[in-house]
Amino acid sequence: MSRSKNNGPITSASDIIDRAALTQRKETAKAMVRPSLAETLKMTRRTLSRADRTIKKVVKRVPPPSHIQCRAGCPWCCHIRVTASPPEILLPGLHQRTIRR
Repeated sequence: MSRSKNNGPITSASDIIDRAALTQRKETAKAMVRPSLAETLKMTRRTLSRADRTIKKVVKRVPPPSHIQCRAGCPWCCHIRVTASPPEILLPGLHQRTIRR
């Protein structure tokens, strides 16, 4: 069973997010001991994977009030700020280079 900050069972979405953030901080610190583009991209892949798992856990714990329907013409993303870090921007290009070989 998973444990929260106080060593009790994880009972809230906040606990799930806190655990993922703590894990990410530790992994980032470890990766930055000897920073390189390759290590940064590797860390970014793991980070995005962790974020996906965390989102799934949170949505399971606290489902959205209605089904989210991303589709062409949906106005939602037009009303929120969407950001990306440099490694997130570099990963698709790296993937393209890999599959072209």
